[in-house]
Amino acid sequence: MAAYAADRSAVSTPSFFPSPSTLHVDKFALSGDLKRRRALMVLTSSEVNANAGSSNPLSTQLRSISAPTVQMRNHAEGGSRKAHKKLRFDVSEKEIVEHVNFGLRNGHFPDPTHDGTGGSYLLKDAIGKPHAVWKPALEEPYAPRNPRGYILAEGANSIPFSPMRPGFRVGRGFLRERAAYALDASSGKFAAGVPLTTIAAEVSSSDGKGTAFVELQASSSSIFGSLGDFSSIGSVQKFVPNMGDCEDYGSGVLDTGDVQRLAVLDIRLLNADRHGSNILIARDEGSPTSARPCGAKKKLVPIDHGFCLPCYTKLGGTSFAWSSWPQVREPLSAGLSTFVEKGIDIAADVQLLRENGIDNEACLLSMRMSTHLLKVGVAAGLTLAQISQLLQREDPETGDTASSQSASAFEKLVSNAAAAAQCRNNKGCAARVHHCTFGSACTEPQRCGCESCQIFLEFASRVEAIIPNSKQQE
Repeated sequence: MAAYAADRSAVSTPSFFPSPSTLHVDKFALSGDLKRRRALMVLTSSEVNANAGSSNPLSTQLRSISAPTVQMRNHAEGGSRKAHKKLRFDVSEKEIVEHVNFGLRNGHFPDPTHDGTGGSYLLKDAIGKPHAVWKPALEEPYAPRNPRGYILAEGANSIPFSPMRPGFRVGRGFLRERAAYALDASSGKFAAGVPLTTIAAEVSSSDGKGTAFVELQASSSSIFGSLGDFSSIGSVQKFVPNMGDCEDYGSGVLDTGDVQRLAVLDIRLLNADRHGSNILIARDEGSPTSARPCGAKKKLVPIDHGFCLPCYTKLGGTSFAWSSWPQVREPLSAGLSTFVEKGIDIAADVQLLRENGIDNEACLLSMRMSTHLLKVGVAAGLTLAQISQLLQREDPETGDTASSQSASAFEKLVSNAAAAAQCRNNKGCAARVHHCTFGSACTEPQRCGCESCQIFLEFASRVEAIIPNSKQQE
């Protein structure tokens, strides 16, 4: 614990964060055992007023107790899709940082975890119980302060593409963690169960004796537009008590519906890192061990989404551990099938991801095409196992380093669509705009006309050609 505090003391606080003198933690009060203790980290009114006129795009992004919004969807069983509502997340999102700050004030410092390739720390609540997991951007794989030895040679670009996963920028995984949660949470009862995740910054506490956390709006353009030292930014994810992971228990303990919802999420995200170790087996509430009847299925908890939403030119790393499980070879339930076909709104998903830090159009295009393939495949009666075969290489471990001959059917289709769009542009049918407007303001790719939308339209016109061949494989 002392080592953690000493290491963090050398980290400079970026100028756009509030100075320690402008942060304060309200004194807590106890009212018997019926009132729970709360510590609120807030900005003083003078700081808010000062930031209001600042030219710094990040100065107005700091917040403490106002929860971000997300497109929550309410889907009828019959398939009718109601208008999206702007609803606030569960109240626990605005409290997650408050709980860990109170734990820090009580002397419960972060403990490093022992799994994974990046730095991650277990944050405690007021009584020292695990409450959240903190993943600093600067300690992601191949970031400058990675504690597990995954560090680039001296002199390399400070935010390079990851040697571990081509197409992913080092230091951006925390935004994908948040985006995966937001997309999953928007799916309502068809969510796979990604734990609550928010973006936070680590700053000096008001007494100068430690650190505390401040929530940030998850805007990639704002965060990285004027960010010189991103060492104190990262993701904070709610800790979920668990009994282990799928590597320990195998897939046989999992419910078919849970696995299929996970598969739908991973296909939408084009997850390049879905292995058994990042599918936790949740612990039954009220018991330190499994308290369910013998033979009952366990609840899964998907974590670690730092390698999802790849660039559409780097799709070779797509990998799903569940693709060979029996649950995904079964037909989708009527409710999940209806959700995929009629409930998923690609334009709304694009807008949601933009609002949660994913503003790279090449990555958003990947999601648009994979989701379109999912919708077309389910409508054609394919199982999720069959759809996954279209998305993965026979040996995903080769990633994007292998020859084009080993590319998946999806990769080849995307490549052909991009080439066709480029050919049209060379013949004078150039993209009408450079900035993609597809999303909340424009729900039809034809109306946008940017390069991404042209590639998507070429892809959509070809996708059904690969469906019948896949359907005959099983």
